[in-house]
Amino acid sequence: MNFNKVAILIPTMNRSDFLIRQLRYYASVKSQHPVYIGDASNQEHRERTEKVVDDLQAQITIHYNHWPKLNVLETQNRLGDVAKADYCAYTGDDDFLIPDSLSKCADFLEKNLEFRTAHGRG
Repeated sequence: MNFNKVAILIPTMNRSDFLIRQLRYYASVKSQHPVYIGDASNQEHRERTEKVVDDLQAQITIHYNHWPKLNVLETQNRLGDVAKADYCAYTGDDDFLIPDSLSKCADFLEKNLEFRTAHGRG
């Protein structure tokens, strides 16, 4: 299997506990997929998230963006614009994507150009 990176795109607002749990998960499984965060949080949640992002930067690739004036749709669009990866997957701040499964989906898409999306069983 070839390795194609999948950008994990996460819009969030004032849910730092959920987001931090998700980031720690990706670090614990040594995810090679970059994480892109679009955060509209207030100062308290922003500071909590930024501290954990700084702590985990050596373990996983995180691109943190604070966009307080954007709604969720605008944030999703902006994340799609800034993501630099072969593929992308949107997820909620309280959900988890399995990095190995993302790699399998990207590999499938790479080999099957007639498909535009791929997902596992859920």
